[in-house]
Amino acid sequence: QKHFRAYMGDAHMDIAPKHILGAIRLMYTATVLFLLFAYLFSLYR
Repeated sequence: QKHFRAYMGDAHMDIAPKHILGAIRLMYTATVLFLLFAYLFSLYR
């Protein structure tokens, strides 16, 4: 019987430069959103 956890770490595709660029873009987006929310929170506090 196949189980989801047996395949969690299996690579479906190799790591490509587009994956690294996507991860960097995601980190920068999260940072900008956090700074924006922190600034807005400081205004209403």
